[in-house]
Amino acid sequence: MEIIASGASRDDVVRANPTLATDGVAAAIAYAAGAVRNEVIWEAKLPE
Repeated sequence: MEIIASGASRDDVVRANPTLATDGVAAAIAYAAGAVRNEVIWEAKLPE
C-alpha cells in the first residue's frame, strides 16, 4: 500500500513486481480500503 500511497498506479506496482497480477493488486487495494473503512478509534481516559 505504501507504493500506491506514494502515487504509483496498479500498472506501476505490477511492473515493479512482475509476479503480481493486476487483478491481484486491485483485490489488495479493495481489501485494504475495506479494512480501514470501518475503523473505529476509541478515546479512553484513565483515572489519575
